Amino acid sequence: MSPRIAIQGFSSRFQRGQAALLSSRIKALKRCIPQAEFSVFASRPEIGLDQRDVRMLESTVRLSSPRKMLGSLLLFLRCGLWAILRKYFRLDVGLLVKEERLQELRRSDVVISLGGDTLTVDYGILAYLAGILNYLFPVLLHKPFVIYAETIGPFKGRLPRWVARFFLNRVKLITLRDEESEKELRGLGIRTPFYVTADSAFLLEPASPQVVKDIRLREGIGEGDRPIVGMSVSKLVSRFGFLDSRDWSSRYSRYIRLMAKVVDYLVDAMNATVIFVPHNIEPWAGGDDRVAADDIRRLIKNRARVLSINGEYTAEEVKGIIGQCELFVGARMHAVIASTSMRVPTIAISYSRKTDEIIGNMLEQKRYVLDIRELDYDRLTSKIEDVWAHREDVRRDLAAKTGLMKKRALWNAKLVGELLDCSR
Repeated sequence: MSPRIAIQGFSSRFQRGQAALLSSRIKALKRCIPQAEFSVFASRPEIGLDQRDVRMLESTVRLSSPRKMLGSLLLFLRCGLWAILRKYFRLDVGLLVKEERLQELRRSDVVISLGGDTLTVDYGILAYLAGILNYLFPVLLHKPFVIYAETIGPFKGRLPRWVARFFLNRVKLITLRDEESEKELRGLGIRTPFYVTADSAFLLEPASPQVVKDIRLREGIGEGDRPIVGMSVSKLVSRFGFLDSRDWSSRYSRYIRLMAKVVDYLVDAMNATVIFVPHNIEPWAGGDDRVAADDIRRLIKNRARVLSINGEYTAEEVKGIIGQCELFVGARMHAVIASTSMRVPTIAISYSRKTDEIIGNMLEQKRYVLDIRELDYDRLTSKIEDVWAHREDVRRDLAAKTGLMKKRALWNAKLVGELLDCSR
């Protein structure tokens, strides 16, 4: 009988970072467990991964409306009551878990996470608790749950640390994509086996050169002798920088003015063609990177030399586009993973610990990581000049390091395969 693997924590294919994680994990798991069947729990299942052999279901926790929040809470209470009755009274009250998503989890042989960095208070206590709540469903249903290549922490305060310790000691296996998360787990006294591996998106294969060529023609990106500089910009990341401005609107205004000035520098000083490559086109909650790109373009002097990718493309296609660049400046971490794994010299603008750890430490590119809280024109252009001057050395370093990251990323799937073998 084919092993069944459920994946929790997916958003939508419009979030290309998540799409890269999901696609690369499924392929790696199929490589190690060839007969595996997959179901994916997504907050937007109607915008799921376009794969016929993957079943898409709605996430067990939804926060998009009061009605969805109430439905999630009631579903959790039903699941919790079933777990209590089973543990303390040896009663399996099937009616309590007679719901499509719960039944799918119960049929699964293992459930794995796809949050990236939801297990942290960096994005607010509500988002943190919602992530824990979502992952508690398989734990309550007595299914082996795997934290798969995540960044975990930081946890500020007694309650977040207690919740983390309670939850993480009840999962079956933890793999981590950075060493700082390992320190976090050691500090919490976690008993569950954990390993430092690598982000699964390093395994994502880019689209073929012909597909990328077709996209370039469609998007009006011609051939030429000017260097192509790719940029990943985001409205959301601006909230973490320019902290001397109190409101998000003014922070965003300063961010787009700065990035417009940097684009003008790239065009004038480097004679470059600049391409905005959106890595998130979700139209809700300010997530669409094309909006930020358009806002920046309106402030640029030489717009004829600046293009923006506007179509809907897969994570593989976007990675192929990024691989055509000779230099990349990225605010989205998985856009930066795409560029570095394609050996493109990259400046990473860090808005959370994950970028510092994965790009700065794991890839040893700390010299080319810039904290958004320190972002200004002089610092950014100085790093651009530095990486451009040393681009051949950087390419060689990235070739060696990303090769190692791919091997470590595949280790995640091998560990899940070993877990399934032991549980049979």
